[in-house]
Amino acid sequence: MTTSTLPKALLAIALGFFLAGALSTGLFAQSKPKAPDKAPAKAADKEPVKGPPQAPPKMSGQGPDGTIAVVDMGKAIDASSEGKSLNGKFGAEYEKTRTRLNDKGKDLERRANEFNQNQASMSEKDRESKRVALTKELEAFDKETEKANQDFRATVEKGMLPLYQRAEKVVQDLAKKGNYLAVVENGTDNAVLFSGPGIAVVDITNEVTLGLDGKKK
Repeated sequence: MTTSTLPKALLAIALGFFLAGALSTGLFAQSKPKAPDKAPAKAADKEPVKGPPQAPPKMSGQGPDGTIAVVDMGKAIDASSEGKSLNGKFGAEYEKTRTRLNDKGKDLERRANEFNQNQASMSEKDRESKRVALTKELEAFDKETEKANQDFRATVEKGMLPLYQRAEKVVQDLAKKGNYLAVVENGTDNAVLFSGPGIAVVDITNEVTLGLDGKKK
């Protein structure tokens, strides 16, 4: 008599991501905010500017040749009041879904183990019928976890996007205020690994959080 063991691989409850990663930069890999464009130069035939050109006002930490700002957008958003509130809301939804799927997966595992242990005493017809039915349930469960993953990602992305867009606006305002050469998102391939001796690098992550909360440094 031949037996057919049900695959346990289908029992894995893998929503595919951790909450902390989902609520930070992983979900929001959008185009980085750009520094403001420089004003166009005046044509040579225009009236000459009187007096020496004025240098832009220097901020703390600004280098003689300019300043590059770095920002960790995920950290700035998560530390804001609204970010904390949204994290709590989505965390509760995540835990509810995780618990439901975990309970369902354990029940399927129990029934699959019972089948694997008792199938030798079953008739061939009964054994095949139960094997097909359980396999379908396991495959459906695998699809359910995948859909839960996709739905949760979509919910978080939709809920967090307005806050992320506000953070981009705060970055743009800080870029204008600081007259930065560029603003680079920290932790990406564009991270500043080296700058010339005349260029300073400042971290504006905390200032972005303050801006989201309507506060000034």
